[in-house]
Amino acid sequence: MPLANLNLQSVEEFRNFSIDSLFLKDYKVKIGGEKFNIENRFKNMEKIYIVNGIPVSKDLPIGVSIVNLDITEINNYNPLLNFNNKYNGKIWDINFESQRLSDIVIINVITDSNIFIPSNIRYSIEDEGVINILEVTLTQGSSSGVLVNNRREFSIKNSTLNYSSLNESGDENSILFNYYGFVNGGSLNSVNLNNQGFTTMNIWDVDLLTDGSECSVYGVIKLEKNMKHGTICKINHLEKNTFSNQEFRFILDGSSYAMYDGDSTVVNSAKDSSTAQNSKTIMLSNSARIYNKPRLNIYTGEVKATHGASVGRLDGEDIFYLKQRGLKESIIKSLLIDAFVIDLLDKVKSNSFREYLHDKR
Repeated sequence: MPLANLNLQSVEEFRNFSIDSLFLKDYKVKIGGEKFNIENRFKNMEKIYIVNGIPVSKDLPIGVSIVNLDITEINNYNPLLNFNNKYNGKIWDINFESQRLSDIVIINVITDSNIFIPSNIRYSIEDEGVINILEVTLTQGSSSGVLVNNRREFSIKNSTLNYSSLNESGDENSILFNYYGFVNGGSLNSVNLNNQGFTTMNIWDVDLLTDGSECSVYGVIKLEKNMKHGTICKINHLEKNTFSNQEFRFILDGSSYAMYDGDSTVVNSAKDSSTAQNSKTIMLSNSARIYNKPRLNIYTGEVKATHGASVGRLDGEDIFYLKQRGLKESIIKSLLIDAFVIDLLDKVKSNSFREYLHDKR
């Protein structure tokens, strides 16, 4: 039976970007499993495995604990946050003792084809330290036709979480991430790299609760063929002296389609806050499309706020100049695209994670 008819137009707001059809397919619901065989590409790093949406509790790094809790409803504009409850009524709270940890790789493993995975994970950090997390989604073998609805909650108190994500699940799978976060003193910094997936979506909803809280969300999205991606990012400044930044780079080829909907709200009590949004797109074909909608909701005069979006092509003069020096056009385009995205990938705080993402860009 199909999962549901969600009628998500009210959520995504754009009639030309709908994921309803994904939920009308016939899937087998798959949750958990500890039998998996994947290439160990993160040697000498602390690792946590999530298999078909469920963390593997054995062989955890020192300083990590996992608690299985009943999931609670979230009153939110995004129904995908609560959609998993019907199939998976539990949330796994992964608590990090940041004084004892540094870099953690979370390997999100998909083991079968034609399955729906409802995954509910909360990352909790509370002890005035810094944690670097890289979450990688990948498949075992050639799993295809998969829909993963990830609910990811962040609970940050007087700490810093540097979170990066990478989708390596292949071009035939649909990966949805729904991020819901509270920053209660400290900062959340995220760099997301999407260059695979039939349909991918990142929906962010972050509340900055106390004086000095910060959130920065960066994204590099490379699409080709008929791939489709949507980013919705909503950051709420609820107290004075808070900071947020949304910055995205899109590289679109083929008949791909991308959407960016950015929202920064600064309430009247959030004086002396700062917020910025910026989306830049390079079009590599005449058939690709981008829909940008950065917007600000400012309810106080004592704030710094900027937003913008730009769309263009690779500079013909740059291509001509480099051709005259003997470079092939394919190499030139690759170099120019690398220059277009490198400043965002350099936002990754961990040296080892940054090198890994540079190799995958």
